[in-house]
Amino acid sequence: MRPVYHSGKELVLSGGGEGKPSTCTACKSVDSAAVANCFSCAKLLCANCVIAHQLMIAFEGHTVASLGQQPQ
Repeated sequence: MRPVYHSGKELVLSGGGEGKPSTCTACKSVDSAAVANCFSCAKLLCANCVIAHQLMIAFEGHTVASLGQQPQ
């Protein structure tokens, strides 16, 4: 999977912590692995939702970071 950029910062798309990976809580998919957090939505995001956060005006200004990272 390639890295995704948000506000000029690279988000490394990686799996969750140890054990079973977390799933996305922002979309209808029931089996999409979470790769990032949106601190504005308080949701776990899959790769598709990270891209949506980059492209859609509705998510402008949201703070997104890779799982395990703190917002900057």
